[in-house]
Amino acid sequence: MSCATRRSFTAEERATILLRHLADKVAVSDLCDEHKIQPSLFYVWQRQLMENMAAALEDRRIRAVDTRQATASSGPSTRSKPSSRRRTRSLPSSRKNTGAEKKLSER
Repeated sequence: MSCATRRSFTAEERATILLRHLADKVAVSDLCDEHKIQPSLFYVWQRQLMENMAAALEDRRIRAVDTRQATASSGPSTRSKPSSRRRTRSLPSSRKNTGAEKKLSER
């Protein structure tokens, strides 16, 4: 008795089989006989397709914005850390501290 290895179907092969049933109206029993698979496996693939169909049809622009927001709020980013040296810049003359503001800032 030989030990048969388990076959695996790529996502493209599974999609082709499911599409033949949905678009070409080929009977499930005929597809299963042709590809030598169990009908229960076919229905598992069909259920997975139906559950994930909304994600496939989702607007990619919205998904990209959601992904960027999730990574921004998830903690430390992958960017390099700023140097420990503190950068200072001078304020324009209109925004320089007046005498009263200097006293408050010294506290």
